[in-house]
Amino acid sequence: MTNEKKVPISTHLVALASRYLALVVILAGCSQSAPLSERELATRVLAQAVAKKVSPKKVLVVSNPFSREAGRSQEAYKFEQSGITGLKDGFGEGVKVEVDFPALKPETVRDPSSIQVDAQTTTPLSFFVGENAFSELARKHSNADVIVSLIGLPVHLGAFKEWSQSGKPHFALLLPDWRMIGGREKIVQAFRSGKLIAAVVRRPNAPEGNATGEAQAEFDARYWLVTADNVESLVQQNPAAFGLR
Repeated sequence: MTNEKKVPISTHLVALASRYLALVVILAGCSQSAPLSERELATRVLAQAVAKKVSPKKVLVVSNPFSREAGRSQEAYKFEQSGITGLKDGFGEGVKVEVDFPALKPETVRDPSSIQVDAQTTTPLSFFVGENAFSELARKHSNADVIVSLIGLPVHLGAFKEWSQSGKPHFALLLPDWRMIGGREKIVQAFRSGKLIAAVVRRPNAPEGNATGEAQAEFDARYWLVTADNVESLVQQNPAAFGLR
């Protein structure tokens, strides 16, 4: 990822906050009897696909470390929690789901404006986390069969040895920045190798808002569920959705 347009984290967070605020409005006022939120719907279908493919006994969810900080709004917490709720529902009671948070770079706390973030990324937290933060989580939860990331992948994916090693853990991703993985061939290979089991990608011009009808139909109107079975055709037909030209 070279010659990219970079913006200070403080500038990027303003735009990110606006996007989050829109989602907060969508989520506000939802009760247990209300339709699933978009995020909860997406993670529920993602978890169901992973459970069907690999039948995990334990899953690690990599969540937003900012959502647990004192002083953060309840809306921010609820936004992140909706994704976790969807995963737990999708995996079902027989799967142990543990949530943990990657360590942030020291400079994120010391001087956030010093962090440079790719202006086009869908996962700004990829730039905030420490270089070995994901590996540290994987070692801490070494008996996890699957790691589901709600915040994307680290920028320095090469330092994340659990991603490149064969066997467990497998991975699932929600709305990732595919450029962290690489080009077309690396994306396809990640699925073909069995390392990446499933991911959710937003359809271009997809509707936003709460699901109002049958869950699978609502999901299909908003997202693609990417698996080894369809990744090659989706990448070929919709390269922009994967950060490709």
